[in-house]
Amino acid sequence: MIISILSVWKSGAAYVPIDPSYPDERIEFILNDTKAKIVITNTKYMTRFDRYDIMKIEVDCPLINQLISKNSMTFNPDANATKDNMAYVIYTSGTTGQPKGVMVEHGSVLSFRNDVIHRYFGADYTENSPKAILFLANYAFDMSIEQIVLSILGSNMLIIISNIFTVDENFYTYLNATRITYMSMTPSQLQGIDLRHLNHLESLALGGEPLSEMVFDKVRTQYIGKLRNVYGLTESTICNMFYVYENDMKYRSSMGVPLSNTKTFVLNRSQQMLPVNAVGELYLTGSCVSRGYLNRPELTAERFLPNPFQTDEEKKEGKNTRIYKTGDLVRWLSNGEI
Repeated sequence: MIISILSVWKSGAAYVPIDPSYPDERIEFILNDTKAKIVITNTKYMTRFDRYDIMKIEVDCPLINQLISKNSMTFNPDANATKDNMAYVIYTSGTTGQPKGVMVEHGSVLSFRNDVIHRYFGADYTENSPKAILFLANYAFDMSIEQIVLSILGSNMLIIISNIFTVDENFYTYLNATRITYMSMTPSQLQGIDLRHLNHLESLALGGEPLSEMVFDKVRTQYIGKLRNVYGLTESTICNMFYVYENDMKYRSSMGVPLSNTKTFVLNRSQQMLPVNAVGELYLTGSCVSRGYLNRPELTAERFLPNPFQTDEEKKEGKNTRIYKTGDLVRWLSNGEI
C-alpha cells in the first residue's frame, strides 16, 4: 500500500485513505464527497466496493505482480506533482457526526519533513547513516505520513508491521533484528510495550493524545533516551511543535516550541495576543496550514481565517495569509514554551 501511495503522489494525484473497519455508510460518504476516480485495495476488501461505479485496482492480484516484476527496473515516469498539488485528503470526525475531509498539499508535507529530519535524528544525521523507523500507524491517520516521509524521503528504512499487533516475544525479536531506532505512536499504543526489550531504540515520539504523567512515568522506568511529546493537527500537517525530554526524569506539561514551518499565537476571544500564563486559544499559521475542508466552504471560512498578524514582508511574499483556529486552550510559559 505504501508503494501505491508514492505512485499516486508521483502521478500528481492525491490519495484518500479509507480504513477497512469503517462502516459502509462512512465509505460511501467519502467516495461521494471526494468523487474519487480509482480505488486501490487488495483482494480481501474488493467486495466492499462492488456496489460503486468506480475503477478498482487489486494490488495483490497476479497480473499486477507480473507487471511490477517486469517493469520495476525499466519504467520510471517523471513526477508530475508540485508543492501546490494536493497530497492527500484525510477525514476526521465531525462534531455533527459528518466527517470532514482535510486537504493537505505537498508543500506542507515537505516543509514538515525538512524541518524535523535533523531535529529528530540529530544535526550530524546524513543519508549515509540511515535510521530504522517503525511503521505501525493506521493509514487513515496522518501519523502514518510522518513515518513514510521520514523514511522514504530521508533515505531511512521503513520497518512495517500491522497496526493491529500482538506484543509477544516475536514482536521484540523482529524489532531488534531490524534494529528499530525510531518509533512514533499514541500513548494508548504504547500500553503493553516494554521498552526495556528494545535494544536499539534512540528516539520515541508520543502524540495524537495527551501525554499523561502516568504514561511518562512508565516510559522513564523503562527507557531514558529521547522522548518527544508531540502536538499536531491534521489541519496543520502532522506536527507543529514538540517538547523533548532528553534525560529528564520529571514530568512537565509542555508542548515545547513550534517547528520552523509554524508560527503560534495564543489569543483571547477578540483575537488579541495574551501574555505569559494567560489561558487562550491556540492559533497557527505558516506553511503547515492546509487548504481547508473539502466541500465545506462555510466551515473552512470559520476555522481558516485571514491572518491579522501577517507581516509586511509576508504580505509582499504572499506567505502566511491564513491563520488556523485550533479550538485548543493553552498558555505561554515564561521560557517561551506552550
